[in-house]
Amino acid sequence: MGAGQMAAKFASDLPRLPGARLTAVGSLSLQRAEAVVKPYSGAKAFGSYEDLAACPDVDIIYVATRNPRHCPCVYLCLNAGKPVLCEKPFALNATEARQMIDLARERKLFLMEAMWTRFFPAIREMMRLIQEGAIGQTRMINVNFGYAGDPSPQGRLLNPALGGGTLMDVGVYAIALANMLFGRADRVSSFAGIGTTGVDEALAILMQFGGGELATCNCSVMLHTFKEADIIGTTGRIRIHEPCWKPHTLSLIYHGKEPRVLSHPYPGLGYQFEIAEVMRCLQEGLLECPLMPLDDTLAVMEVVDACRLQWKHIYRQP
Repeated sequence: MGAGQMAAKFASDLPRLPGARLTAVGSLSLQRAEAVVKPYSGAKAFGSYEDLAACPDVDIIYVATRNPRHCPCVYLCLNAGKPVLCEKPFALNATEARQMIDLARERKLFLMEAMWTRFFPAIREMMRLIQEGAIGQTRMINVNFGYAGDPSPQGRLLNPALGGGTLMDVGVYAIALANMLFGRADRVSSFAGIGTTGVDEALAILMQFGGGELATCNCSVMLHTFKEADIIGTTGRIRIHEPCWKPHTLSLIYHGKEPRVLSHPYPGLGYQFEIAEVMRCLQEGLLECPLMPLDDTLAVMEVVDACRLQWKHIYRQP
């Protein structure tokens, strides 16, 4: 649902999985939908979201529209009886997220945020090492994710009408990494550099969790930074090397010793890992993904709301 770059990229990894097939694309522009389905034999193109949601051949819909359309598109799919994988950011605020989650649970339909980072082999290896105590007790994570994007005021990054800003584009990745390690944040303190279009061009977030764990996140869509994350424990640390949002390399680091490099290369763009997990969930009749539960998605959106409240910058009232 949606026929932009995200839809085309996602579709390109579907053929890597036995049993996965692009059945149809729905867009507000039939021409754009036709462009996405062109490489895929037998795939249908629809000139409306409603036609896609009504298509009986579709098992699950990937919502790849612009940020402000996520909530209404998920509602449309769920009300049509279709399971949904919704691109990040899941919603514009926690109120929208809660409504989407409530509807999925009421309709007993699968719903998941496409936070693809959680499904990469490198991240699964990282979580295994942490659970086995490889770095002792995990106490802190530092995440840096900044790049110099399109400065056009009308582009998706800086336009508030499109749900633009650093928090929505890359900040949610950093918050979700911290959430994966420590759960729901107890305290949030945040600062942002608000640009001329009225969205956050850079941000810094500090979070504290129930066991006293800390997370720091420094992100930007207008400034280049390291794109890495350090997970720090009482006996060692793990570095997620660039690109931390779609990683292939980790380092296991102990003070005074040479780092142990763990490489997990992958073909394609990397969407196949979340796709495979969604397929598994559907085949097993699960309504939520254990690796990306809806309560985690909601917890991330609550941090998003807390940040904007502190900045006195809310472009849609939660």
